[in-house]
Amino acid sequence: MQTVFDAIKSESTRKEGERESGRSTRLADLPGMHEIKSMLQEEVIAPLRNPEEFKRYRIEIPNGVLMYGPPGCGKTFIAQHLAADLGYKFFEVSPSDVGSSYVHGTVMKIREIFESASRNAPAMLFVDEFEGMVPARRELGGRQQFKAEEVNEWLVQIGNCAERRILFVAATNEPWAIDDAVKRTGRLDKKVFIGPPDREAISEMLLHHLAGRPITSKEDVNCFSLTLVGKGYSASDLKVLADEAAKLAMKERADISPTHLSTAADQKVPPSISREQLDVYLSFGR
Repeated sequence: MQTVFDAIKSESTRKEGERESGRSTRLADLPGMHEIKSMLQEEVIAPLRNPEEFKRYRIEIPNGVLMYGPPGCGKTFIAQHLAADLGYKFFEVSPSDVGSSYVHGTVMKIREIFESASRNAPAMLFVDEFEGMVPARRELGGRQQFKAEEVNEWLVQIGNCAERRILFVAATNEPWAIDDAVKRTGRLDKKVFIGPPDREAISEMLLHHLAGRPITSKEDVNCFSLTLVGKGYSASDLKVLADEAAKLAMKERADISPTHLSTAADQKVPPSISREQLDVYLSFGR
């Protein structure tokens, strides 16, 4: 019978295969996002690589990271690159990995995941949709007491990750829904906003998605990218945009041009992130 951690370990093995295939996985190779990459280099990677130096100045080693922001902006992708940069095994945990129909079953699965990660350390445990696993306990009803027990188990396990050489990284689209005790310093020490791609990232992502397709020129794509800055396009939106522009160009048997990209943006692919949504995320980080 496959255990919870067997499934997670298979995911790690797949990621290793991708890295061995020659795909670039270093943070420095991510397009744009210079502020995010600099923060992760200075406040996560540096202390984990040189723990003695930081301990000498009584600076705590990071225990956990909370990545938050709108859907489709690359939280999982960044976490994978962070693990590769550190040389850590990457284990991805989804809600289905810890779900159980038995009373206390989820608590046991959570414990098993952390114990297994400790045996495979140094490791990164990446948990997506974290808000559903650790909801604010003050809002739970009496019949949801089992959920409070699960939140308590997450608190216990996250609390000493650094000692076990585990970097815990959680991702969420709803950071305000997470229990306050989980978010406090000592558990999730670093909070990183992953927002819409910046101008450089937009350009490089579009060129990546258009690679191998007929385009008028890279310069045309770079110029078009300027028109998308600040409009709320997510990383996943850009892939759909490239696909739709390609369909338009194919109908004309023409190279993909800024006109095709602009038409696709206007008629097929509106930005998925509104200014109001972005303001809510930015206010959370203040």
